[in-house]
Amino acid sequence: MNYVLLFIIAIIAGSVPTFLKLGMQSLQPNTLLFLRFFIATILFAIIFFKKYTHKRTFKIFKIVFNGFLLSLALYFITYSIKYTTLDRKSTRLNSSHQ
Repeated sequence: MNYVLLFIIAIIAGSVPTFLKLGMQSLQPNTLLFLRFFIATILFAIIFFKKYTHKRTFKIFKIVFNGFLLSLALYFITYSIKYTTLDRKSTRLNSSHQ
């Protein structure tokens, strides 16, 4: 079962550059990134609300700070996808997650 889930995640991660390129035909990179993070924030808030409501403020600050750094990195990656070819996009995305 774990291998099936890993395979599904690999397919989803491999198709991200294609969907980003399709999305950028109608949306700007900033708008696309905002929508991506907005939807993820809503979903994660619903899933993890009870788990993190009793945590200390410093722990929540660390989570928000790490989220900010990740969003900054994804902003530059998404913006660079607009100006590169599709084969270079997957290399850039895969090298940034290591």
